[in-house]
Amino acid sequence: MLNNLTAALEDYRAERLEAMKPKQAEKKQLTESERREALKFLKSNNLLQRTAEAIAASGIVGEETNAMVAYLVYTSRKRQVPLHLMCLGASGTDKTWLQEKVSELMPEEDKLEITTLSSNAFYYFGREELRHRLLLIEDLDGAESVLYPLRELQSKRRISKTVTLKDVPHMAIPQTEAHPSTTGAAFPGSGHAE
Repeated sequence: MLNNLTAALEDYRAERLEAMKPKQAEKKQLTESERREALKFLKSNNLLQRTAEAIAASGIVGEETNAMVAYLVYTSRKRQVPLHLMCLGASGTDKTWLQEKVSELMPEEDKLEITTLSSNAFYYFGREELRHRLLLIEDLDGAESVLYPLRELQSKRRISKTVTLKDVPHMAIPQTEAHPSTTGAAFPGSGHAE
């Protein structure tokens, strides 16, 4: 009887943990017509010029060069070695606005928008959770504590951390957890280069 109760409690706990996981946005599937139109656009002459025009048509005006750079960096998230972007400038110079407007051109399921992070936040993501995702950190001021693991994700495309787990009472077992990733990252920050 005790075994049945324990099994039922473990099942309940597993169901609750699964229910607490964030739901992945459903990936949009292109219709055959949309797919043909997209391929035609991608194979056209003057692709960068046409892309700049499409970005401008989305409502971004006056930041053509910065918007194009951000767009190219954001789309690199699908590459094996993605690009990364940090926008620096004085407070109130629309860095966050530009990041938000260009990110609206990316599929929701490919973005992870974060206001602030704890120092261990990157270690809690699942092994594949950041792969080919665009990580948008709202402000550098909210990310100081994660700059080291973020740099490691960008340069080595993986981070690892050794933690101690209790296996049996009074016995601790060190375990190293590795988190591979191919994540594109972008964040604006106030201040100036030193």
